[in-house]
Amino acid sequence: MTAVTLLDELRRRRVELIPEGVGLRYRAPKGALTPDLRQALAAHKVELLSLLTGLDTGSRLNPADCFELLCAFHAENEAAYEPGALTWAFAHCPELKRRFDETETAIDRLAGQHPTEADFRRALEAHANVWREIVARHRAHRERQAEKADPMPELPEGTVLAICVSYGDGEPGTWDAVRRAR
Repeated sequence: MTAVTLLDELRRRRVELIPEGVGLRYRAPKGALTPDLRQALAAHKVELLSLLTGLDTGSRLNPADCFELLCAFHAENEAAYEPGALTWAFAHCPELKRRFDETETAIDRLAGQHPTEADFRRALEAHANVWREIVARHRAHRERQAEKADPMPELPEGTVLAICVSYGDGEPGTWDAVRRAR
């Protein structure tokens, strides 16, 4: 007996299966669940959960469904995207660029192959993991750059600074005195 035929038999006997996390509850008329059916329920629990929660391995998504899932996924993860991170990663991390391209291509390829929802969500999550790594590396790079920067030292209020302007020939240009604003 397969999970699908078991589900049909349970419905015929008016047995209602209720997914609860990683388990199943049921409501059934007295005597509807025979010992054989209980044993089959235990044997096919994972497949039944998959069927009942919409992650049916036989249920395929069309490209429009994939596009909707992709849009929802991007909306849910919008806060994780960081401006400039992708451009930086493509320029400085060829391995991350390769993985980003692979996961993006996998999503595009799957969308045209009528994937299962579970497979498509796994591809989206793999892509998100690469994004998270890109953002984490970009932030670390920005922090290192900020540490390297030579910040202007704190000076007492009213200090006059002399600024020399050079025109690239090594000779000083004009001198200006400016007051540091606070």
